[in-house]
Amino acid sequence: MKWTKEQQNVIDFRNRDILVSAAAGSGKTAVLVARIIQRILDPQNPVDIDRLLVVTFTKAAAAEMRERIGAAIEAECEKDPQNTHLRRQSALIHNAMITTIDSFCLFVVRNHFEEISLDPNFRIADEGEIRLLEQDVLEQVFEDNYARQEKTFLSLIDAYAGKKKRNDHGVREMVAKIYRMSLSSPWPQAWMKKLTEPYQVERAQELVQTEMLEDIAEHARLLLCDMCTQMTQALQLCNEPDGPQAYAKTLEADLTQLQQAENLQGYLQVQTFLNGLVFGKLSPIRKFSGDVKKKGNGHGDPVGCEKRSGNAAEKIFCDGSGDTAFAAETLVSVSRRAGKAGT
Repeated sequence: MKWTKEQQNVIDFRNRDILVSAAAGSGKTAVLVARIIQRILDPQNPVDIDRLLVVTFTKAAAAEMRERIGAAIEAECEKDPQNTHLRRQSALIHNAMITTIDSFCLFVVRNHFEEISLDPNFRIADEGEIRLLEQDVLEQVFEDNYARQEKTFLSLIDAYAGKKKRNDHGVREMVAKIYRMSLSSPWPQAWMKKLTEPYQVERAQELVQTEMLEDIAEHARLLLCDMCTQMTQALQLCNEPDGPQAYAKTLEADLTQLQQAENLQGYLQVQTFLNGLVFGKLSPIRKFSGDVKKKGNGHGDPVGCEKRSGNAAEKIFCDGSGDTAFAAETLVSVSRRAGKAGT
């Protein structure tokens, strides 16, 4: 196989650390296999395949790598059938450390358990067990905070639990989500601590002027404008000859409200608008002789808009801009405690 200059360099370089960055399908695996084979065949300092550590991210990739290396060794054996070193590699390939990162870490721990005072009969928990353990830890962390009547924690619950739900399930889900996301960082606690940096302001007015909250407010405003478009379409259906005209008056009032969203500016205006947004109740039509599909569309849009606006108000906007910063910091703090309690 003909290699490019860069690929050949990767194959040939020795006695140094190498970092190779290349796009998908550019031949990284083939180059790595060639590099390994060259190390095995080095006339001055040959190595056995079981003395190399080759790690991948997935089991499929590890299996493919082992297969390719094995095939390359067999090809070299056919060229030089008398080479005892190559025949030895054909036998050692089955015990070579060509595996995933997590499998290699498990191998190290199992072979050195006595050095970290670990029970040698340990096993890796499955996904279901991990979720149950997370729930147990989360339950304990929340119960401890409730028992202490901690002011910051109770403010978090008031800000994000939602007025209609009257429970803390949503807050628990947010805490669990932050915790799981933190696990993708090599320093989870530091990553979570950094989340609070945008909220480090002295006054609420400073917070609402940050780029982050301006982006949130603009997103919510665009969401309201999209609802306005949907409501306009629903009203047009209602006013058609075979449409549910009994809904028109209510939809007109709802549309008048939503049209005000176009001129909203800033976090506080959007927050106030959402908190005061109330949709009218559609009157039932007992004997409807028009298009049933239009009746369904006319009925569905205001209900859908009310749900979407309610979700935005509860998930994005709290009772006040100061509460937003206060609750966000506490949310991260609770997530960090859950992470510590689970380790």
